[in-house]
Amino acid sequence: MSSSSTPLRDIRSRIDQLDRAIVELLAERQSAVDDIADIKEQKNDNVRDPDRESQLMDRLRGIARDHDVSPDLVEDLFGSIIAHSVDRQNDRRDDARPSRLRKVG
Repeated sequence: MSSSSTPLRDIRSRIDQLDRAIVELLAERQSAVDDIADIKEQKNDNVRDPDRESQLMDRLRGIARDHDVSPDLVEDLFGSIIAHSVDRQNDRRDDARPSRLRKVG
């Protein structure tokens, strides 16, 4: 059976649709992160919240187990997503500072 068979093509098309949905959900999540960054900035809260991050990972690992997905995979993926979210929040704070107060280097 060749790689261009209809069943394989159909499944790859489904994966392409799922990948697009994942990216769209990441964009939506990123928008929510921006909203959180604004609120934390106004309240002068820390960007990182280790308790929230730990609770989030525990919850996501449970969801992964419920769906027969590797909890380690989910933790790795969301570790990257959270790291990006933290960087994004810090960048937004840096951009909001007057230029004479911004970090250099």
